[in-house]
Amino acid sequence: MMAINENFQKMTCDRCQRTAFLEKTDPRVSNEWSQIKRMNYDSKPASYLLCSDCKKLATQILVKHDSEWNTFMNNAATNGSEA
Repeated sequence: MMAINENFQKMTCDRCQRTAFLEKTDPRVSNEWSQIKRMNYDSKPASYLLCSDCKKLATQILVKHDSEWNTFMNNAATNGSEA
């Protein structure tokens, strides 16, 4: 007789395609996988599931973008059109 477990979910990284089948209560679901939500340049929302390795790389990019955006916003020329 074979038992059926129905509380599994398939996790697939939207970047590298790494896949894991995990129980919904498995701590790796929240420790090793992240749902990243962001908006692109024209305010269109996007959501991505990333594994822990890809999240580290994405975080580096997003921190850099945040820093660049903050610099842009805080250094306006008197006419407001120069970066």
